[in-house]
This record gives sequence, structure tokens and C-alpha cells, in this order.
Amino acid sequence: MPQIHDLPEFVFNQVHHERNEGWCHLRVYENDGEVVAIASYKIRPDGDHDDGPDDEFVYSLTNGIEHVATHIRRDLGIKFTHLIEHVPERGRDLATGKTKGLSLDYPEEFSIVTLRWDERSEKYAEIPGVHPWQFITLGEVETLIGEVFPG
Repeated sequence: MPQIHDLPEFVFNQVHHERNEGWCHLRVYENDGEVVAIASYKIRPDGDHDDGPDDEFVYSLTNGIEHVATHIRRDLGIKFTHLIEHVPERGRDLATGKTKGLSLDYPEEFSIVTLRWDERSEKYAEIPGVHPWQFITLGEVETLIGEVFPG
């Protein structure tokens, strides 16, 4: 099986303001010589995002994606080939399965995130002039990881 890490509460923070913490569900896969890290938003039981362990000082996965990438490399020692941001469907109450409105507020999304590693600062950063997020399909994710994505 190609999954090598499953960390349901991977905590990251802003380097310049360590009290601002976020968390995500991090899964890392190795498939066909490539390492794929998938960072998923956590979802609260009411169907909304759960951005972090502290309600007052939170840091969303999207806003902190460079820090997530840096923590993966620095703290876990993993040099990934691909980083994917996963946003599970939102708006469905997890206890009842019912949506808040007539349909889901937001369907599930996957984005491959393009960042560059800076050797001098030892952190990931956006590439100037390149939009880091590119939508990909569930099928493309599953091809990259070599198995069915568990959601």
C-alpha cells in the first residue's frame, strides 16, 4: 500500500506569529517513485471548516499552505513531489447527513499546489507570477497516489 503517513491532526503555525495555529489532516503517499502529500481541511460536526485548535488564534489551511509545506519538509523530513490541498464538501451536518440549504454549500475540491523550496531560508514560498493552486479531479488524485482516496 502506498500510504506512508496518516496524521489526522497535523498542526502548523505562522513562523512570525507562532500563536496562530492551524491544523489539517495530512496523508502522505509514495507511488511510482513520487511522494504525494495531501493536506485536507478538517470539518466540524456542523459541516463547517475547523481551522485550528484555538478559536481565537486560527490559521486556515489555504492561508498557511507554505507553512504546511515547510513543516512537512522540516519536521517530518519528507521531500514531496506533489502537494495537494483537499477541501472536503462543506455544508452537510455530519451527524444527520442533511445539508443546511437546498444543496451543499461547497462540493469537494482538490488543488495541486505549486511552491518552490528556498535553500537559503529553508522554507517554501510561492513562485512570483504563478498562481499556486490548480484544480485537479479526484481521478487525477487517485492516479497520483496509486489507490482510492479515502475522503
